[in-house]
Amino acid sequence: MIPLYSYRTFEDAEFKDLLPLRCCICQQVFYRTKKRIHDTIERKDSLQTCSIKCRSILRKTSITVLCTFCHTKFTRRPSAIRSKNLFCSKTCAISYNNHQFPKRQPGQSTMPNSIRAIARRIYRNSGKPQSCYKCKYDKYYEVAHIRPISKFPKNTPPSIINDINNLIALCPNCHWEMDNGLYSP
Repeated sequence: MIPLYSYRTFEDAEFKDLLPLRCCICQQVFYRTKKRIHDTIERKDSLQTCSIKCRSILRKTSITVLCTFCHTKFTRRPSAIRSKNLFCSKTCAISYNNHQFPKRQPGQSTMPNSIRAIARRIYRNSGKPQSCYKCKYDKYYEVAHIRPISKFPKNTPPSIINDINNLIALCPNCHWEMDNGLYSP
């Protein structure tokens, strides 16, 4: 569909008004209502034809395009092309989307876990008491950060986050109290 009207004409027209278009197959001028053109634009179907005969020609023709991910050539019907990203297979589409829009940034969720593991090792090797700092429970303790990991900038090195002066041993109950603001060392 090639519009033969101006933007202003389209805006000024009523929904029932007929507007001129040119068929993309036979180049013949035909008319459609503003409502039908509007619906076509909403569906992002830019390849509207003047007749069923031209539509069938359009559906039978195919064009060669490049896969956005692997850059191999493949054919598609023009009516099947709805976006700038075209893929030769579902595998390429999935790979592209996983690469472009990862669910998790590299190091995003593993970073705090590795910081915690390093903190446990540093505290264990420091010689500090291996019991709860608050209640002195010694059967099990967790290493807690006095200043939480989330309060540090993202690019802070683990050596600063896990400074021995920022680490404290707490039992699970006292650790929960500290995390929820009921206790501060």
